[in-house]
Amino acid sequence: MPKFHPTPIIQDCWSSIGNITFYHRNGQCFYKRKPYTQYRGTAAQLDQAQVTARLSARSKKTTRHLSIV
Repeated sequence: MPKFHPTPIIQDCWSSIGNITFYHRNGQCFYKRKPYTQYRGTAAQLDQAQVTARLSARSKKTTRHLSIV
């Protein structure tokens, strides 16, 4: 892993910033990128999303615009 090189302004780092995590090993500071995995959702959430998509597509086909005079 890449080693963090301190500067006069930043002496030490820990925790995470965005997708970079700082950590210590044997008294030295290193950093690494967090692995990115897209959240896929649970089975129930995916089923509900399919129902919502079907209803949305159906309503777009059957919706008529009315003009009030």
